[in-house]
Amino acid sequence: MIIAVSASAFKDYKRLEAGCDGFIAKPVRTKVLFDCLQKHLNLTYIYEVNENHHKVCQNESPLVGPNSEQATILFNLTLRGDIEGIIEYVKKLKQNNEQLACPKN
Repeated sequence: MIIAVSASAFKDYKRLEAGCDGFIAKPVRTKVLFDCLQKHLNLTYIYEVNENHHKVCQNESPLVGPNSEQATILFNLTLRGDIEGIIEYVKKLKQNNEQLACPKN
């Protein structure tokens, strides 16, 4: 299966003619990607509710994001597709700066 991804949505028919099974325009949205994979791989997604899953922050305090250096590191890890590196770096950020983690309610 080949799915073409491009910022040029107007040329998707050429990609399909070139042998691609599907086309996704940038920016790639998770739902669109999963729907395309589901269609072409005949997938059925099964969702499980995990009671131990962390709750999303629902407090009134403003969100604090990483500084530019930290964001650059995360960006580079993302470009490399280093999921484990991203997870480890985020853990390190949360340990070193409590403002980057959800406050405990």
